[in-house]
Amino acid sequence: MNTIDPRNFQLIKAASGDVNLVYKNTAIHCNTDPQQEALREFQKLNNLKSSDIVIIAGLGLGYLLKRVFISSKCKIIVYEPEKEILNFSRQAVDFSGELKSNRVFMTGSFDELNAILSGIYGYKSTISVLSLQSAGLLYPGEIENLLFRLPKIEATLKSNYTTLFSKSFKWLFNGLYRLKPGKPDFPVNMLENKFRGKAALIVSAGPSLDKNIDAIKNNRDKFIIFCANVAYKNLATNGIIPDFTVYIDADCYLDTIKNYGHSQTNLISHTTSCFRVFDELTPLRFFTFYCKNDLLSRRVAGLTGFSIEKYETKGSVSHLALLCAFNMGCSPIILTGQDLAYTGGQYYSPGSFWSEDNKDGANNEKFREKIELTRKGPVFEVKGQNGEILKTSPDYAGFIQHFEEFARENSSFARLINCSNGGAEINGFENSSLEETASSLEPVNLDIDSVLDTITRTGADPVKQNYDKILARLEEFAEDAKKFKTLAENGVKYTTSLGREIKKRPLNPAKISRLADKILVLFNEIDAGLFKKWDFSVYTAFKELLEFYALIDDEEAMADASIFSNLYERSCYFFNFTRKRLEILEEILKDPGGKYHKQPEQEYNHTANQP
Repeated sequence: MNTIDPRNFQLIKAASGDVNLVYKNTAIHCNTDPQQEALREFQKLNNLKSSDIVIIAGLGLGYLLKRVFISSKCKIIVYEPEKEILNFSRQAVDFSGELKSNRVFMTGSFDELNAILSGIYGYKSTISVLSLQSAGLLYPGEIENLLFRLPKIEATLKSNYTTLFSKSFKWLFNGLYRLKPGKPDFPVNMLENKFRGKAALIVSAGPSLDKNIDAIKNNRDKFIIFCANVAYKNLATNGIIPDFTVYIDADCYLDTIKNYGHSQTNLISHTTSCFRVFDELTPLRFFTFYCKNDLLSRRVAGLTGFSIEKYETKGSVSHLALLCAFNMGCSPIILTGQDLAYTGGQYYSPGSFWSEDNKDGANNEKFREKIELTRKGPVFEVKGQNGEILKTSPDYAGFIQHFEEFARENSSFARLINCSNGGAEINGFENSSLEETASSLEPVNLDIDSVLDTITRTGADPVKQNYDKILARLEEFAEDAKKFKTLAENGVKYTTSLGREIKKRPLNPAKISRLADKILVLFNEIDAGLFKKWDFSVYTAFKELLEFYALIDDEEAMADASIFSNLYERSCYFFNFTRKRLEILEEILKDPGGKYHKQPEQEYNHTANQP
């Protein structure tokens, strides 16, 4: 129950005549003029857009909140760590108008602030922080924590969009290609709660993995092992065969597994992972992770009648492995090689596929690009398990948050242990050595292969049982894709004509307006008939679609003199990318059972006609 001690509060008049709030002898606002104080703080920001987010540290009587709210259309998060002030202020001041606007949020919890940010952050959002001066006096530690962690959070949110833009069509392509008749996989949901109470070891490729190879080998019978694909080489070359190898990459990194005898492991792959998984790998069994936050997965689950509510990935293979182990009922769940930091100056375990000592990896162009991007990217600081400060990447910083979110939600249901000695601190996981943890465990005493054999032979596979429904919808989608490819081709023609017209002198405003109207009509037809009907199809031109939405939703941009030039540029990208990618999907949808032989670079990295 939220309580307020009235003895801690006092309302006084500032010199300006405005009311000031005093909390435990600290004035929350300026005693001279709280309104002017709020205005000066607001004026630190310029040109706020509706997509921008302002975090206000400290609520008080809401002078700063109301100033930002009245003077901008941005989203606002009020962070008031002193719960007593938060409760008092919400009773003393009417904030109903702000809160009903759906762009103002209030919280006293940093974790909740982080969750709110994730929910409201959009394409091209910027995050700014304004603060009451008193906030630094009342809770300096919380403000320091906010300013320390916020850059990493923002970098992760930006990175999510970067990933969406670069990977979303690959995800859609891979997912559609894998929905072929006779495919050899089973939904991983069939294994839910089948290993309740059994210890799981999640093996990742961080630098600490090499320290624990002997401990894994010596205690192999005490774990069900879930191995990230990039760590598979290290285990396989040391004679350790994981029960499950996990693969999430949309790109073709199958050599991480393919080149190291994998016929005795079971493969769990995300539905959006590389389309060649079924064609080039030969594990004991394939399991597919249908994912709540994948639009195509949701369509398949809805058609075939199984739930994927417990299956939501966060972008990393280790998090996917963690979620699989948890949903299978495993406890404890132990992490190793999950450093999430550059420990000992290394990015990966020397024995892993991505190690610079690995000739297979070092000679791989994608490997060299990956390491180079990592080296050139921004570097953040995170707390290590021993209290030290470690260097890490934006992606790793984001992964730490994802593991911590998992712990907050699930640590009461499974014991979580981090044996990635020397790596980043993951709040919610116990820190321990693998030797010590293993010494307290009993052998699994389970013939896992026999259990899996029984489940896959006798269990109901909702995807295979309902494949006729899937095929019927794929055929319907293929017909729509063909139709809207033609409309996109028309859009290319109109856009080309618009480009020519806006370069002519003198301009012909009437003709330019007619072309612009035709472009907008075509866009709305494609948007309604394709992207809204088949929600997963937005991935054919995800960035281009967002850019087009942003233009037509921006009242100032639509009224600007350069509107036709902006429309030309947006249309050029949108119609070209939509046309080309629908053409690619049309080819694989013609023969869902056949093999697609082009290289990923040919499929995805085409260059559309650009302005």
